[in-house]
Amino acid sequence: MSIKLKIILSFCIFCVLLSGSLSFYIYYYYSDYREELFENRLFLKSKQITNLYAASGNLEQLEKFIFTGDILNLYDERVYLLDEAYILIYTNTENDTLEPIIKQVKLAQGQYNEQMFIADSVRETIIYSFPVKDKCYFIVNSAIDLLGKEKLRNLTSILILGNVFAFFLSLLFGILFADYVIVPLQKIINQVNNISGTDFDKRIIGGNGKDEISQLAMNFNHMLERMQEVYQGQKQFISHASHELRTPLASVLSNLETTLLYDKSIKTTKKQIDKSISQLKQCIELTNGLLQLAYVNKELQLGFESIRLEELTLEEIALLKQKYPKQKIGFEIRNVDENDTTPFEIYGNKNLVGTAIKNILDNACKYSNKKAINVILIKHTTECYLQVADKGIGIPKEDFPRLFDPLYRGSNTRKFQGFGIGLSLTKRIMSLHSGEVSIVSTLGEGTHISLSFPLVSTLEKV
Repeated sequence: MSIKLKIILSFCIFCVLLSGSLSFYIYYYYSDYREELFENRLFLKSKQITNLYAASGNLEQLEKFIFTGDILNLYDERVYLLDEAYILIYTNTENDTLEPIIKQVKLAQGQYNEQMFIADSVRETIIYSFPVKDKCYFIVNSAIDLLGKEKLRNLTSILILGNVFAFFLSLLFGILFADYVIVPLQKIINQVNNISGTDFDKRIIGGNGKDEISQLAMNFNHMLERMQEVYQGQKQFISHASHELRTPLASVLSNLETTLLYDKSIKTTKKQIDKSISQLKQCIELTNGLLQLAYVNKELQLGFESIRLEELTLEEIALLKQKYPKQKIGFEIRNVDENDTTPFEIYGNKNLVGTAIKNILDNACKYSNKKAINVILIKHTTECYLQVADKGIGIPKEDFPRLFDPLYRGSNTRKFQGFGIGLSLTKRIMSLHSGEVSIVSTLGEGTHISLSFPLVSTLEKV
């Protein structure tokens, strides 16, 4: 069943139930009101009869009053007057037997004392007891509410016709309402159908910017953005890998083929193999960097934990000293309270944060011209900073706009080995951890790189 049909049926059922409930309420209370009104008329007429009999005791005058009629005249009225021994004193009809009347009087006397009202499908009866000269008498007065029941039948017909009309009206409005709801969704469906498997730059337009349909369109657009990021990451990986790996792999193949065909001495062959191994190691390093670059994105939320940034930094410095044994690296901590046991506790993926630290430390060592570099940890109220400063070759101003582009290298770094992946990867890792990377550099004087991380205490408050 389609959503449109469900909306129409639900709307119709709701309207019919509402209309039916209201009709039942009107019918029930009008029927009760009619019965109460007719009971009052019977009671008033009976009261007049008993007052007249109590005042005069004249049955002829009583009969004349009943048949003459007045404003309280009742259709097919039947009056029975009985004494306290249940002996019939007077009646205006001979259609009924007396035994059922006496039973009703006894029932009324036993349960209701002075007055009882009885209603069936045709007639309505009131039984009333009254005293005359220290004696108790009973009057039984029954009649047919012809006008009231006719009004009730007319009301029933009006309510039935009204409910039928309400059904068709609700059906019409249900169709219009379903169209009003479904048309925006249909527009979104049509837009989604027009998006191809690689056309992720399109966006869905729908709703008024405030309703749930707009939320659906916005969420779908967010999904498209995430898919576009993944797709672009794949494209970049393929493009970068094919561009950067083609030349070294071709060189390795050429060296091995040349060695196989022409090199006769073991020394020359070993030299060519060593050269090929070095090039293959570079290919492996480049491939690992590209894979990390393609893997790290802002949707990655796996393996997050509390990290002691100062401990992780010292670990990376120790590993880096093995790679650059002659490099001097200074380490300093600032703005830390003596009573604070976890001044640099952050929340994130330990391997990724370690990769970001390693990248900036490796760059500092690589481009420092063997001059000392300084690593400083600074704590602030809501965040902490890892600052790495060197006095190396610096960065030309024209290179700043593209520093974080994958595989881009500065114009003054050609003589240094590298692939231009480190800063791009670090930027993505910091974005994943709600942090930032800032770079200040002067050509020929050195570079200052700062990584900012939100503290765990701040995240807990948020």
